[in-house]
Amino acid sequence: RTQIYYYDSTGNLMDTVGFLPRAVYDNKVALYRTNKVWQFVNRNYSLNNSVAAVSYTASGLPVEFRPTGQTPRVPEFLGFTLFPARLDYTCSQ
Repeated sequence: RTQIYYYDSTGNLMDTVGFLPRAVYDNKVALYRTNKVWQFVNRNYSLNNSVAAVSYTASGLPVEFRPTGQTPRVPEFLGFTLFPARLDYTCSQ
């Protein structure tokens, strides 16, 4: 079976099944973009996050996700819900 994924004009994954509320992407760097394996495993190559974070790094990466009552979607990572979550990054130049 072949699975087809569709991306919109801004480079973000579209929900073509219709089961999930339509994602309202932020304009920051998607968490999955920090690791190509994560993109592959999650089958998501979106440029932006499908759920806005509460805070971001200076580079635009999400730092904290917590319920705000403003979004019907819940961020996931490798099949686990990230609500609430605080992320730390270790970067090398």
